[in-house]
Amino acid sequence: MPTTKGRLCVVVENLSGSCGYPLSQTHPITTTLTDPDGIGGVPPVIYGVARDGITAVLFTVSGRPVNVPVRDNFFAYEGRPFETVFSFSAVTALEGGE
Repeated sequence: MPTTKGRLCVVVENLSGSCGYPLSQTHPITTTLTDPDGIGGVPPVIYGVARDGITAVLFTVSGRPVNVPVRDNFFAYEGRPFETVFSFSAVTALEGGE
């Protein structure tokens, strides 16, 4: 959803939302990382949208590599209950045949 200030907001009902730069070559994905109750209980979730041509996103969680496919310009990953937002590294976008 666009804003009056030219930002792109992504909202997932009953979870969270965030706003950032519109998708472009420089900003190929949005990323939202949420953990509503901290360690234990509900696992952390990372999600976002990607511009056309982005096929997957890569990051690490607690030191282990994770590769999440992008489907219909959207990606999502649920961590484990003992992980927190601090367990996740920065996210990298993979394009086409990379």
